[in-house]
Amino acid sequence: MPCIVTTGNYPPDKEKEVLKIFDEGMKKIPVDESISVPLGAAINVTANGIEMLSMSEVKPGKLEIALERMNRFMAMFHSIPGLRYEIKVQMTNDEYLNSIGMG
Repeated sequence: MPCIVTTGNYPPDKEKEVLKIFDEGMKKIPVDESISVPLGAAINVTANGIEMLSMSEVKPGKLEIALERMNRFMAMFHSIPGLRYEIKVQMTNDEYLNSIGMG
């Protein structure tokens, strides 16, 4: 099953605004484990701001809807100056090993 990996960063002075939008977003677009299962999230403070990372494993046949939901969720942050993010679809380790004949 593919994974959706979302990474990004934002200025420290925008943290309260980011957390407020995050809470609102979780109410508007709650986790639906029939579509994807959260694998984890992490935060790191760097010289470039606050970095965020989240990863979810997508259920078979649900990639399109999972990406649409993540795009809608992240679009809620567009009003925050300096916040940048990227959404990627990546293979799991097992998928990669199988694709190169080592699984």
